[in-house]
Amino acid sequence: MVDRRCVAGFGGRISYRYGINSAHLNQNGLIIRDFESEIIRFQTQSQELVQNTRISGIIPLVRRGIDMDKIDRQHCCCFTGHRPEKLHRSAEEAIAALTAAIDRAIAEGYTTYISGMAKGIDIWAAEIVLDRRAQNPEIKLICAVPYPGFELGKKGKWTERILRIMFEANSVKFVREKYSRSVFQIRNIWMVDHSSLLIAVYDGEPGGTRNTIDYALREGQCQVQYI
Repeated sequence: MVDRRCVAGFGGRISYRYGINSAHLNQNGLIIRDFESEIIRFQTQSQELVQNTRISGIIPLVRRGIDMDKIDRQHCCCFTGHRPEKLHRSAEEAIAALTAAIDRAIAEGYTTYISGMAKGIDIWAAEIVLDRRAQNPEIKLICAVPYPGFELGKKGKWTERILRIMFEANSVKFVREKYSRSVFQIRNIWMVDHSSLLIAVYDGEPGGTRNTIDYALREGQCQVQYI
């Protein structure tokens, strides 16, 4: 039987090349592909396999183990940070700072972590949380994905990492049903509204990270920790 703990969603006429042929589609509509020794599962919206192994409307199967209406805000932490190309530090330095901040948060009793799933800080933070969850099953990861299909819009390794994280996460939340110009801001507001700690990798640049920090400060119930 297909594990239907949750269905992530789909993004209109999204197509993505996965090297899948009809032999990978079983009677339940479940598609399986091995991503670097890890099994990522998909279910198609249309059940239609297109020529040259293209799939239209892919729906990742992920875990929905957390009731979104019952998130314990006082023990929930989220992240914000610049894209890799905008960081004023190396990826290695940013990851080291994130690791130290997450370890501090865990020591302070934070057990649920929300990642906005953007490339760079969000993805690195999610991977660190999953690593810590392997040592402490009380740790939980929620993927706050802006809209269905966002997970397929990146290139190369970022898409593979996003899909792997979504599969391993405790829950996936699609903040809106489709793309809009404000969807990323709405995603950021949703994360802050469900957290009491915002870990911010902020180097002074204007943009979404600054706006998220400003909202958390105005909202007043989510402490900002700069790293």
